[in-house]
Amino acid sequence: MPSKAVSRLCLFALFPAFPALLAAGVPALDALPDGLPENYRLRDWRQTAIDLDALLFNAPAPGGGPALYWVDDSHINVARDGIALPAYAGDFRQTPARKTAYDGITVLGSVLGATLAGVDKSAGGGRDQVAALSTLYRSADGTDLYLNAPGARTGASYWYELLPSLLFFQIHSLYPGNAEHRAQLRAIAERWHGGLLALCGGDFSNGPDFDHTALDLATLRSRDDKWREPDAAAGVAFLEYIAGVVTGDARFAAAADAALRYLDGLSRNPLYEILLPYGAYAAARANAETGAAHDAAKLLNWCFDATNPRRWGMLNAAWGGTPVHGLIGATNAGHEYAFAMNTFLTAALAVPAARYDDRLSEPVAKWLLHAAANARYFYADAWPAGRQTSFEWSRKNDPKTALAYEGLRKDARVRARPEAVKTLHAAAVKPVRPGDHDRFSLTLVPEGGGAFSHIWRFTLPKGNGAADAHTFAVILDAGKHPRAPYPLELRTARNPGGPWTLRKTVKAGGANRLWFNAGMDGDVFLRLDARGAAPLHLKEAYADTRLPFSPLAGGDAIFHGWGRTDLALYGSVFAGVFGALVAPTDVEGVLLVNLNATEVFPARAWPTRLLRNPHAVEKTVTVPLVPARAAAGCRPGREPEGTGGEAVTLYDAVANKVVAANVSGTSCRVTLGPRQTMQLVVMPAGGALSRAGGKLFCDGVVADHRVE
Repeated sequence: MPSKAVSRLCLFALFPAFPALLAAGVPALDALPDGLPENYRLRDWRQTAIDLDALLFNAPAPGGGPALYWVDDSHINVARDGIALPAYAGDFRQTPARKTAYDGITVLGSVLGATLAGVDKSAGGGRDQVAALSTLYRSADGTDLYLNAPGARTGASYWYELLPSLLFFQIHSLYPGNAEHRAQLRAIAERWHGGLLALCGGDFSNGPDFDHTALDLATLRSRDDKWREPDAAAGVAFLEYIAGVVTGDARFAAAADAALRYLDGLSRNPLYEILLPYGAYAAARANAETGAAHDAAKLLNWCFDATNPRRWGMLNAAWGGTPVHGLIGATNAGHEYAFAMNTFLTAALAVPAARYDDRLSEPVAKWLLHAAANARYFYADAWPAGRQTSFEWSRKNDPKTALAYEGLRKDARVRARPEAVKTLHAAAVKPVRPGDHDRFSLTLVPEGGGAFSHIWRFTLPKGNGAADAHTFAVILDAGKHPRAPYPLELRTARNPGGPWTLRKTVKAGGANRLWFNAGMDGDVFLRLDARGAAPLHLKEAYADTRLPFSPLAGGDAIFHGWGRTDLALYGSVFAGVFGALVAPTDVEGVLLVNLNATEVFPARAWPTRLLRNPHAVEKTVTVPLVPARAAAGCRPGREPEGTGGEAVTLYDAVANKVVAANVSGTSCRVTLGPRQTMQLVVMPAGGALSRAGGKLFCDGVVADHRVE
């Protein structure tokens, strides 16, 4: 293995001398409101993450419910117990009874988020949860990747299969002393190096083609479904670049460059879910550290501008008077939906990118202020009971409100499922062994042929007053009935004895999904009438209600029948990202943003803080001081307070000038003009300054990656 000194030479040898960087505009973020967010309030994100960690791993759970985590002792990948967490509180699909049915993303996120908030997960409660992550590392068959569940394989979805390894890299950076994990990091890089070569036809100079749904690394064949996930290139670029930094293997740096060049060459936004921010960070860092000229600003803008085929990106609006500016999710009209996971995790990569190109500081700081303020609406304590879907569970089991809803829906809709009232001239048979999606299924067996009926009762909330406020649906089992087997009719009434109003008729051979719109609140009885002799297999019946307000705090679990609540662990666990990045100052709306906190295996760097004044008037802010030398490289939440007698100099990398020289103590006062952004670098006072390759160094450590 080459030495670190050699590795840096190898990295630089791949690129020409440091060029002028590309334009760094981020139009999507420039479009955000300049001032203080509406209804501004900053949640204590660090405490939220700490409270969540306690909630998840304390047993029994508050309110007398079961513990949220369980032990995975399946030993599918390694002879070691792992930890498991459900995607949602009250998840029907992911339970201790189904030991390995859980998402590794949630488990990895719980370790990353808590660690970023200052919790040591290598020694919590007598269980080393960092070491336990190896249960998600599949190596026995040569897969050599962190995947989303023990025994999982590749070839179904790029983002599901890349994100676990990406999160592992981020975690290992926080616990770098684990030798087993260091070997896994190299093996992951080797595996994707081979996968990337396959996508390049065996030669990186050809360039890869990521315009697929997934890559099966066992066969090195791409898979194409109805959708494409070309932003997988961003995830692979990040893995390979970081592996090159850590191992000194120039092959990984070359692989990262090939993946980033693919992204550079795209004219269409490739974002699918959450991988593109990893590429924006890798591009900005590669530009600064190796002299590359990747279009980091374009990639960062694509993380937000929602011009991709799915129309996912940043929301820049208010819904029903609630500001959702800065939140990340679906933006397509009629289906706007902000997600907690995407909002939190985007910040982990987008924010530190600004340290490598200070021209990104202004848009990133503006975005983070909105996102950090408005993400509080993901939590139950931001809403009255009627504006959220799982108020009672949260009140009883989560007294500190540490669990976030999966997201916010602009189009506030809820789904109600019925109770059976009676069956006429048929036998109603439930599944003997219910599975994931048949908790609501039913088979109607006609008695003697002819006509038969089944009646359900719905109790519906008040709709938005429109004639189509409620949508009723009865879905046949498509596996048994690709089309309607015989004539079917749907009727409604206010009483189980009628009178009945005909709503929907389907002929034999018609659609296997019966639905209609109505404007009926309260108790509604739905009757299915059939004329046939063969059994009728029903998947489910439900009624969707469009509510008279916007937005609704909730999620997909109740709507689709996946769980009892919409409180989503898989997004909540990443709140620690905001906890590490964001701290308030003594001026409302001026955040102290730690640009070092979510870096991944960075080169030695001086403590760097981002501040932006959102006000239209000058503001003077108290900035906490840290000892430059002692704080450099500290884990988030562990930095010493005050300079401890060491004098420091504050340098603004945006304006390329010293803001305060030779200061010490616990804090310093800094004045920001209207809408001004500063990137403050804390350097040792009296440190030796030098300039080379367009950079400023202090005692040989880069203080400013771009000096004009």
